[in-house]
Amino acid sequence: MSTTARTVNAPPITDFLESLRNGRLLDEASAKLRELVEAVVECEAKGTMTIKFEVKPVKGEEGSRVDVAGTVAITPPKRQQAGVFFVTQEYGLSRDDPSYEKPLMPAAPYDRP
Repeated sequence: MSTTARTVNAPPITDFLESLRNGRLLDEASAKLRELVEAVVECEAKGTMTIKFEVKPVKGEEGSRVDVAGTVAITPPKRQQAGVFFVTQEYGLSRDDPSYEKPLMPAAPYDRP
């Protein structure tokens, strides 16, 4: 931890987070961070967390008042790898690449049981 003096002339953001939506955004962010860390440990892959603030002026207040909305979103690591499929002419899904010509092979004999 750094021991240098702070030079920012603003209240700590934690004070703001405590006051926004009566602390519910801070609670939501704490829960989402725990969820993200759990997924990262479980999947052994990185994830991200974003806290987004939308700040807009209140019309007719001439800059003395703003509305602030906050949201929290996480992108946990992928749990399963996606499968690759090709789209057929009938809009179905196939593992076979339609642009790849298969070599002609004689059909194997089929014995009915």
